[in-house]
Amino acid sequence: MPAGIVRECLHRRRMEMKKIALFVLVFGFVFFGCSNGTNSNVKNKSNSDPKSITITGLSSHIGDTIRIDVCSQTDATQVSGRGSATITGNSITIQLLIPSTVSAWKGNGSFYICLTFDGGATHKIYSNDGTNPIKYSINDAHHTIAFSSFVDFVP
Repeated sequence: MPAGIVRECLHRRRMEMKKIALFVLVFGFVFFGCSNGTNSNVKNKSNSDPKSITITGLSSHIGDTIRIDVCSQTDATQVSGRGSATITGNSITIQLLIPSTVSAWKGNGSFYICLTFDGGATHKIYSNDGTNPIKYSINDAHHTIAFSSFVDFVP
């Protein structure tokens, strides 16, 4: 084959490969998007699902009424989500509602988790070390917390 024909064939082949590469690149951007500069492998766990909390280890409180308040302040004045029920076993799951409504609370973030028993006779707040109240991260639809993770407090 003459050199000119070989060069022409190679040129056409390269052009076809460039077209294919361009097609794959455009297809990838269209269907998979491009990075916004953040780590796209880290999934944002916040969601807009209704939230619920299960408290375990409540066998000594069977028959008591428990109220769970999800608060931005330890004095429970800024209640974001609330739920209550009568304890009938070792654990209880409570759906959180927006206070003064029947709408499901769907919040995300870090909050103080406050427990009140029998209309205010006993107050507990979530703590990681048994002494100091700390905020609990709520992002998933459901959270389970051991009763032993709560300490007495006065609101």
